[in-house]
Amino acid sequence: MASWAWAEAPPSTARLFGILEELGGWHLAYARFLCWRADLLRADDITTFRLAPEYAPPIERAEFANLLRAELGSRGDQLAARLAPDPCWSTLARCAYRSEYQGSAVVIQAARRPFSALEFREFERGLRKYREFSRTEAGSAAILRQFFEWARLSEDPLRERSFLEALQEGGANTSCRYPQVIPEISSGSILSWLWLEGDPVKLRIAAGDRRVASQLAELVLEQSCLLGMVDADIDPEWIVTTRDGRLALRRCHRMISLPPALLSSALRYVSGVMTANFAIAARMLLRLALGRSTSNLEAVLLKELSQVEPELKGQYRFPNSAMIFEGNWRAISRLVSRRPLHLDFLHRNLNAVGYWAAETVVSGPESDCIVEAQFAVVGRMLRRRMSALLTTEAAGEWMVGSLMLFMETVRQMGRTAEDLRDNDLSLGMEIGGFKVESESRNRLARGAVSACVLVVIFLLSMRWGARVPGLWSVVLSAIAIAALGALFWVVARID
Repeated sequence: MASWAWAEAPPSTARLFGILEELGGWHLAYARFLCWRADLLRADDITTFRLAPEYAPPIERAEFANLLRAELGSRGDQLAARLAPDPCWSTLARCAYRSEYQGSAVVIQAARRPFSALEFREFERGLRKYREFSRTEAGSAAILRQFFEWARLSEDPLRERSFLEALQEGGANTSCRYPQVIPEISSGSILSWLWLEGDPVKLRIAAGDRRVASQLAELVLEQSCLLGMVDADIDPEWIVTTRDGRLALRRCHRMISLPPALLSSALRYVSGVMTANFAIAARMLLRLALGRSTSNLEAVLLKELSQVEPELKGQYRFPNSAMIFEGNWRAISRLVSRRPLHLDFLHRNLNAVGYWAAETVVSGPESDCIVEAQFAVVGRMLRRRMSALLTTEAAGEWMVGSLMLFMETVRQMGRTAEDLRDNDLSLGMEIGGFKVESESRNRLARGAVSACVLVVIFLLSMRWGARVPGLWSVVLSAIAIAALGALFWVVARID
């Protein structure tokens, strides 16, 4: 393997890289894990660590073909006969070759043996030989544990498949295309999907294409705030631009799920940073890091945030929002040593977007690609949720609920009528007070019935307005807006 270029790296960084390269194997993967880690490295170090590949000798083509035959039978024979001479990628966790299936180019990926606890102990012993690592935060026990967790994300091919299938179901209206698993040529250790043609994003960044930075920012925010997952090994080399202008991931075998309970916290955290609402950002950051937040912790974190000084990036024109995320990351790392992996890799990806954006802004007005991407992601989220309300199932549930509310209103009106009959003889004694109470009940009943009717009109108009073409769609949309306005008016008058 070719040696890295150390000429422009600081001596300390060159020394650390030299150690990792000399040790090889998972130590080389450790360098990749440290890439973009602004909580551990300075800007100059990150520039050097970006060169770290995750490479392993490939599975020989003949051995790979035998594996396909053993796993997939006759279909494996067909794929083996059309295997490309060289692998698409070969890492310590995966090896993949291109082939052809039913006239289409496909990726056939085989999982390697998982990273074991015994190998991790050997990995630690290898690092302990060098005091340079023991004196740095990158060599601390907490970060080494994180690396072990990161390395094991790819140990189970079934876990990778479940993520890809979930992305396939939920990624129809996203900005990015994800690998689509082909079930009939996949097995326990083999995963296959269509090969996605396109221009590598890495080349677009090198060419100074500003739009690609916004697309990458949108990809990162969309994954965490909309899809509830984080790519823990994002790499522009394996992201391409398709003919329709969308980004597409050729592989993603280290995905981390964001707990559903924290999905709204992630969105509010990003929004808090964008709107400079540091109190909200600090509260949400603590929830993401610890699952809870208290006023005392918020005060401590805000103090840490105020003490973080932005790092000068030299020739880079770093986006302001990425600079804030970087400062937040360093502040929370001082306060919480053992953080969830998904939080660190959300920051890692945002930091990487900051560097990619800086590389595409050579001259002219500077724009913040992360702020631009946030509006696109929030808009897509609103459209998705509105579409969910317009499904047949959702409309049916709303109509059933409205019908039940209507029936309950009728039942209450019946009870009121019975009370009037039962108390008929006593009406003459307190007629003034009863008139007020009777009018109030009648007004409440009329308001409830009117609200039910308006809800039904609004839902039906929205449902069919999205289906019918031309003028009818405009008319039904206008009716829906009018019904919604009337509904607010009716509800406001109910007391």
